[in-house]
This record gives sequence, structure tokens and C-alpha cells, in this order.
Amino acid sequence: MGAGCLVSNTHILTCRHVVEQCVAPAKLNSKTSLSAWLIGAEGQPSVTVSLEKAAEGRKPSDDLALLRIKEAETLDIPDVEFAAPLRHAGKQFSALGTH
Repeated sequence: MGAGCLVSNTHILTCRHVVEQCVAPAKLNSKTSLSAWLIGAEGQPSVTVSLEKAAEGRKPSDDLALLRIKEAETLDIPDVEFAAPLRHAGKQFSALGTH
């Protein structure tokens, strides 16, 4: 349905419209539960995630959703590489999405 970014060993940041493609928008709440695959993590595990927060509104800047990994305590996921200061200095990065 879409992609997200693993921002910690417990959370995935994605677009609200990605979550809405999986669940009717009217049913978005903290009980919303979805499946996700952690591509790049060892074994590419399939996990269950719950919607922790979704931005309100319909502007492109509101197209955000934060998902919590329910099995986080059983996963061995290292901290995000960007946590090391200046490790990526002088490089350019892009983030793309569609709505």
C-alpha cells in the first residue's frame, strides 16, 4: 500500500493517505491495527502496528501518520543512523511522496 520510515525501534513515520488506503478514513483511531514489513531489518520481519497519531486536515503538510510497532520489545533494531552528529554532513537527501 505504501512506505514509511523506521524512526526508532518502536515507531514508523508514514503518510496519512497510506494508512487511509488500508483502512476507511472514518475508522482511523488508536485501535486501527495494520501489518507492516520492516524491509532492511534483519529477517525483514512482519509486524503489527497501531496508529498512534495522524495529522488533522487535508493540506499536503497534514499528510502524516505515526505508527507504533506492537512487537517492539521483541525486535533487535539499532538506533537510526542519522543519530550520529555530522556523519552525513555535506550530503544531500530527498524524501518523495504522492497523494
